[in-house]
Order: sequence, then structure tokens, then C-alpha cells
Amino acid sequence: MKSLYTIFCFFLLLLFVGIACADNQRDPLPEHGFRIKGEIRFIKIESPGELFILLVNADTFKKPLHSYKKIIIPIGDKEIKAKRVQFEFESIPAGNYGVRCYLDTNGNKKLDKGMIGPKEPWGMSWQRGKVRGWPKFEDICFDLRKDLNNLVIKVK
Repeated sequence: MKSLYTIFCFFLLLLFVGIACADNQRDPLPEHGFRIKGEIRFIKIESPGELFILLVNADTFKKPLHSYKKIIIPIGDKEIKAKRVQFEFESIPAGNYGVRCYLDTNGNKKLDKGMIGPKEPWGMSWQRGKVRGWPKFEDICFDLRKDLNNLVIKVK
């Protein structure tokens, strides 16, 4: 009877150790990375072109037109009429990121600037509202620790 009690206690101990180990491994970061899905909304856009959507981290943000990952979407009359387009980045490791985008309306593959600011429509993933002057990475960044499915960026 004593050996039956010992075996029962041993299995009970294994059960508790297994539960404790499983509890410590809650919410592991997936090996494949995360997904960022969102929508670009066009505000007063009338000209077609190519929409450049740039996923940036702290390093790539410092260099204009550089990105960690990039999506280019042709924008025509259909997208302008719908006033929106969907985008998705996949397999993104955990970390801090931001999104900046612009609509290249003249086909030169860059954001044209004027005396006061950009000449072409543009937008960013503002986190605290648009700032005056040149934005800092902290103004547009978000902490990616799980899939992000509802990022909205206004381009005007």
C-alpha cells in the first residue's frame, strides 16, 4: 500500500511540474514573426501613381526612403474612387516599428519635397497625433508583440 501511495504522489508531482512549466511558457514569440495589416485612406487624392508603404525601424527611419520592408501598390481610378487600399506585412519579428507612406504621382520613385514640406501625398502611423516639423521615430512607432490587424494611415 505504501508503494502505491508513493507512485500516486510521484505522478501528482509530475502533473504539477508539467502545469508549472506550461504556465511559464505562456505567449511565446512565434518563430515565423507577426503580421501587420491595415488600410491606407486617401484624403483628397485625385492623381494615380504608385503607393510606397515603408515599414521602418529606428535605424531605417533615420534614412529617407529606406525601410525594413516595403510594399508598392499601383493606385488607379478604382482605388482613388474607393478612397482606400489594404496592405499587409508578414513575418515581422517582435520590436518597435512605424509605417510611412507616400503616393508617387510623377513616377520618379521618391517623395518630392517643396519649400515647406512634401509635394506629393504622404502619411505616417502617427501614435500621438501629427507633430510640427520633422517627426521623430517615437512619434510614429508602435511595439509589435502580437499580430496588428487594424492599422489605419491617412494619406493626403
